[in-house]
Amino acid sequence: MAFNMGNWYEFIRLRQFTMSYKATLLATFFLTVIFDLTVAVEVGLAVASLFFMYRMNTLTRVLPITLPPDVPEKVQAWLMEGALFFGSISKLEAATDPKVITSPDAPDVIIFDFRELISLDNSAGDIIEGFQRNLAANHKVLIIANATDHPLQQLKRLRLDTVLGKYLAPDMESALLLAREALEEIRVFREKVAQNNPTAKH
Repeated sequence: MAFNMGNWYEFIRLRQFTMSYKATLLATFFLTVIFDLTVAVEVGLAVASLFFMYRMNTLTRVLPITLPPDVPEKVQAWLMEGALFFGSISKLEAATDPKVITSPDAPDVIIFDFRELISLDNSAGDIIEGFQRNLAANHKVLIIANATDHPLQQLKRLRLDTVLGKYLAPDMESALLLAREALEEIRVFREKVAQNNPTAKH
């Protein structure tokens, strides 16, 4: 009876599956045989969770977007793909690098396109919130486009939707229009600062 409970045909099918599935199944099976079912289930869940996080991390990308030629140089855009969570927030480093704010040739408007983003957790949301705050302190603008479902709910939970206001755009076309408006507002602001303080740097 115990032999028949082994479901041996599943082992024959193993070559059809991914390495992570094979590792999880084999680890759970041998732990059940050597120890007991409780240990096997606990370890199996832990192994499956680790493989899931690894898989989600490999699927998550933050990529620069090539904008149309008529878009001003001071506008920069990034496409977010996958799931931004504690295991993949390092992918945000290029987009949220402090040099994006302080370098002489830094953009004045940055767009985050969420159209391929399926999930956003607290750690990633906090990084984006801090980045937005630093941009605003330097009189620059963050625009988030195409935020829907879970990412949008997370932005609302962090009250970033209120902070962004009109700069929470429904699509990239709207985001680019807002970027042009923001650049004009920034230009006017800097001209006023220069007039009030002739020694101020542009």
